[in-house]
Amino acid sequence: MPSTDEDSDSLASAWEQADDPRRVAHELVGQAHAVLVLAYRDAAIELWCVPELRESAVAATPYLWIAIGEMQAAIAEGGLDEGLLAGGIGGKVSRTKRGALRLALERLASALVRQPPFGIMAGVPG
Repeated sequence: MPSTDEDSDSLASAWEQADDPRRVAHELVGQAHAVLVLAYRDAAIELWCVPELRESAVAATPYLWIAIGEMQAAIAEGGLDEGLLAGGIGGKVSRTKRGALRLALERLASALVRQPPFGIMAGVPG
């Protein structure tokens, strides 16, 4: 079946929505949040945080989650749109960056799942 102008317009609109700075920023903040959640699991924190600082690092997590929520709210309000675009968040140029980040995060999660004895994702629905 031949493509129509309407199909082309719909595809272009989908790409524009995918490149929307707010949507991209939400995606990136969500990915960062996921990394932090993984990093603060007991089996993972041992890999990056010296024992003397673990209690303080864990005590700071509520502040991290609040900051992430506030960041998501600020993004949703739209007041950061120009700054996001100026910083390379959104638009066609960000597609490659997002793809590379997504691949790196997938590799990180995969490596963490393989940590002995059961991985830090044990018991987490997938």
